[in-house]
Amino acid sequence: MGFIRCRCVDPKFPDRKVKPGDLGRMVQRSHTPWLAESYRVLIPGGTVTIFSGTRVFHRLVAAVCEAGFVNVNLNGWSYGSGFPKSTSLSEVGWIGWVTALKPAWEPFIVGKKPG
Repeated sequence: MGFIRCRCVDPKFPDRKVKPGDLGRMVQRSHTPWLAESYRVLIPGGTVTIFSGTRVFHRLVAAVCEAGFVNVNLNGWSYGSGFPKSTSLSEVGWIGWVTALKPAWEPFIVGKKPG
């Protein structure tokens, strides 16, 4: 089993104000070069697993599909740690009860090269 390690650089966005949809498309296009190269070197039938941020994973999923990968699935790595955001539950009748864990998740995309 081989691994390809890629590090994405932040795309150079213009200094002028852009519409939110245009910014999302720019993020999506920034994935095109490394996804094309990953697709090229991956053996037929091989899979790719890509971790992403929670706010932009949908753009990465679209870019993975455009690169030619099939059976693209979204999975999540979830855990119950992190900086606690404690909230009192006394307003709903749970006197003395508070929430303390901040559940977190990291999305990852799994795609397959046809073959």
